[in-house]
Amino acid sequence: MKQLLHKVFYLSILLSLIGINGFTGMASAGDLSLTISPEDTSLFLGDTVQFSAEVTDSSGNLIDTVLIWEVVSGNIGTVDSTGFFVATEVGMAFVEVSFGDVNTSASVIVQDTTTDTTGIQIIRIIRPRLASPAPPDTLIINEGDFYKLTAFIYPMNVLNGGILHFQLGSLKEDITLKIEIPSFVEQVGGDSLSYPPDMVAAVSFDVYVNDTLISPYYFEEPVKVSIPFKRGLLTHLGISPEDIGAFFYDDSLGYDTTGITNVVVDSASNRIFADIIHFTNVVLAKSETVTGIDAGNDRFIPKNIELSQNYPNPFNPETVIEYSIPEASKVSLVVYNLLGEEIARLVDSHIASGQHRVTWNASNVASGIYFYRLQAGDLTQTRKMLLLK
Repeated sequence: MKQLLHKVFYLSILLSLIGINGFTGMASAGDLSLTISPEDTSLFLGDTVQFSAEVTDSSGNLIDTVLIWEVVSGNIGTVDSTGFFVATEVGMAFVEVSFGDVNTSASVIVQDTTTDTTGIQIIRIIRPRLASPAPPDTLIINEGDFYKLTAFIYPMNVLNGGILHFQLGSLKEDITLKIEIPSFVEQVGGDSLSYPPDMVAAVSFDVYVNDTLISPYYFEEPVKVSIPFKRGLLTHLGISPEDIGAFFYDDSLGYDTTGITNVVVDSASNRIFADIIHFTNVVLAKSETVTGIDAGNDRFIPKNIELSQNYPNPFNPETVIEYSIPEASKVSLVVYNLLGEEIARLVDSHIASGQHRVTWNASNVASGIYFYRLQAGDLTQTRKMLLLK
């Protein structure tokens, strides 16, 4: 099957025809518009919030009508007929309000009240501005906050309205998150993308710690993710909303669901919800594309620990180190100098079985020979590399 080429002008026409704007908080039908406030809310167990909604005509006049309130895509609390919400369970869902055939919703994230003993970590988010010579947008949020993907331009506008929630306890260190188009998605001209077959959307979440790329980056607790999809695009591809799912994707290994849990497809709000334990490439695709990929497949799970030679080697200033582990375990990957002194700790966390890669930036290190040592459980391997500046 040939790769699908999504033209921007085609999507623009298609989305305008089906009347989807890609955001929660507002919906319209004919001359009437429905808005909800607040749009995005993060609460703790037991907290409450009063939602409100307005129906207006094309002139901005308020319309008096009966509104229906309900919680959709998750059992996180209750909402009464006035929009008063009570948080009763940890998780993510939407509070939806409707009249007739028109509905809109507000995202709600409920967090545990358990104290995070590691402190509140900082997430620095870098978002590309694909069609502008200006530098990428950068913002800073705290662990426990959520980030709503907004103002992405073509072709990444399909992500607008998505949410990332770094729940308390998910991080043990400050990170930088860079959001980009994955390498396996081909940019054709300035306004088109070519995806692998049956793929609906794709995003690369690259996590850096102290300027070092950690891929994949594993969280202490799963990150709550909500990714939107365009109903018109699914229709064009001949895919039903109930048949799509969230996956990790690698252009050499294909699709994988290991580490993605609690996946819910909400056809009403055109979103997929999932808990994700690590960040690499996250995609939405037709569910049957993962046939044959499972934890018992020897193609994806190595039989022994393996530490590959870094590449390039010699290098300046960045190099990539790949390693494989046969089972989930506590993993450390440390760089040493010739005196045996620790120079950099690239990995130090619980890692799932499989193949992994880390990029080391040695900009602040002098030229010379260095050793990098992988330890997974009781198993260790060491290799040598050369930095030339």
